[in-house]
Amino acid sequence: MQKYFILIFCGLLQFGFCQSTFTTLEEASKKPESVKFLSLSKNKLKTFPVELMNFNNLEYLDLSKNKLAHIPDTLKNLKKLKTLVLNNNKLAQIEKGITNLPNLEELYLARNPIVEIPAHITNLNALVVFDCWLCHVEELPEEMKALKNLKEIDLRQTYIREQDSDIYNEWWPDANIQTTWGCNCGK
Repeated sequence: MQKYFILIFCGLLQFGFCQSTFTTLEEASKKPESVKFLSLSKNKLKTFPVELMNFNNLEYLDLSKNKLAHIPDTLKNLKKLKTLVLNNNKLAQIEKGITNLPNLEELYLARNPIVEIPAHITNLNALVVFDCWLCHVEELPEEMKALKNLKEIDLRQTYIREQDSDIYNEWWPDANIQTTWGCNCGK
């Protein structure tokens, strides 16, 4: 799923959207109103950068491969955010700040020690992509079936039982739900 956005992201770079694309806070802070795409991946961040709240036009935020254990509720102030990449951090829960983003379409949480998907995830009405690959999740809350825009759901390598995938296919009959259990590394 994320690979599709990366292809789009690379295409945007190719077509001259570089003026709104940043990879450091220092660089982005010089033009806060023009920041639409920000990647702070692999920066060893342990705390959420408060400077992010200055980027009112931010649509894509990549905080993957850091050491974040907490995302503050102030994240909800990034009203234009459409894609949030939090893969490979230390997040144990999905906090309300994340689920109060009205325009969020893509949420990537892979490789975090998240054990529960909270019912308040249903606040994400625009959500199209939900990725919790390799999280410690055992089930999805029934309330989540209200998210009718979901088209891509990655549940690979979670603790969700294989038989539950039939239920999720009923909830989202038009979605691509990935549910591989066990390792097929040798294939």
